Amino acid sequence: MLRQRLFTGSLLIVFLILLAVIHAMWTSVSLAGWTISAPLWWILGIVLCTMAGHEIAVLCSSDDESTRIASRLGALAGLAGMAAFACGHPLGLLIAPTVASVIGLVFSSNAHGWVRASAPLRGSIIGLVIVGIPLGCWIILVQEHGGFAVAALILVVKSTDIGAYFIGRSFGRHKLIHWLSPGKTWEGLAGGFLFGAISTWIATRLGVLPSTHVLDTLSRCAAFGLLTAVIATMGDLTESLLKRSAGVKDSGRLLPGMGGVLDAVDSLIYTGPCALALFGIQR
Repeated sequence: MLRQRLFTGSLLIVFLILLAVIHAMWTSVSLAGWTISAPLWWILGIVLCTMAGHEIAVLCSSDDESTRIASRLGALAGLAGMAAFACGHPLGLLIAPTVASVIGLVFSSNAHGWVRASAPLRGSIIGLVIVGIPLGCWIILVQEHGGFAVAALILVVKSTDIGAYFIGRSFGRHKLIHWLSPGKTWEGLAGGFLFGAISTWIATRLGVLPSTHVLDTLSRCAAFGLLTAVIATMGDLTESLLKRSAGVKDSGRLLPGMGGVLDAVDSLIYTGPCALALFGIQR
């Protein structure tokens, strides 16, 4: 299990760095008169949003296949929400889940009555909040600060996961929220903070983080590491709540040792919007 996790994590890190390198050489593309900034990151966002939306749909739906199909329509509202948010059209954040929910509600109500018709609505709202908006924030961060800066931010966030996992596994004694995520401990949270602070300091010294003047002292790096660890844990617990309600251990089986797409990106759910708020939009 640990060997698989390390192998999959290493591949994802290599892929992330490669994506940043390619982005530095190919920052935009013109298509039908439109200039698309960070096209590779857009493609990645669409793929992740679609796959994560599917996992959310399965978690939100019943065992009935018809209801599951209806809920997928709602969950994919996150895809439209991501595009609307990243392109600066907040109205799309209302239109996207509304349209998907109406389609799903009509479908499921015709098939099963209104008792089970809430699955598409749940899927669309959850997909928008924990997939669409966060991915939209990360795309804006790439457009504003570049691929290397965002890759560094993601690695800082994931370093808190690594610290929490290994420190919690070695020294964890006091449960954080035992009924929701039995593996989470206060010692693990402290380990996430420590790893986050160290990785932030290293990335700042290398000059790869955006707006490095925000992190120009060791105390600010430590504060950023603590903030990142706490917010990343909140994202993890949010996904744990979905899995707990569905009675499953992992959101999927795509990534060996990690589970599904949601299991891999859960710590990025809330850190994306917070990073956008901290480092800002330059234009």
